[in-house]
Amino acid sequence: MSGVVALGLTTNLLEYNQRMATTVHIPPEILCKVDARAKALNLSRNRFIVETLEKALSDNSTWSPEFLEFLHSMTPIDSGREFLKGIASNRRSKKVPPGL
Repeated sequence: MSGVVALGLTTNLLEYNQRMATTVHIPPEILCKVDARAKALNLSRNRFIVETLEKALSDNSTWSPEFLEFLHSMTPIDSGREFLKGIASNRRSKKVPPGL
């Protein structure tokens, strides 16, 4: 299955339809940097993040000691309920999800 060929663009629709939607919680200061870099490269935020992840994952080197130290310094979430409350409190709609 191919997309528009008349314009010289070929899009593999099967590949496009296999992409998975996900939610990632990114701190505002990092998101601002992502948006600025994506804009400078004339890319959408999504395309920039996907390409950046592809590049990072294709690099066969190991993670830097600084990154591993950062991972180890993170404290685990006390409970899933607290995690969900944090997400609910930061939602744009501010509606409380059922069961919380």
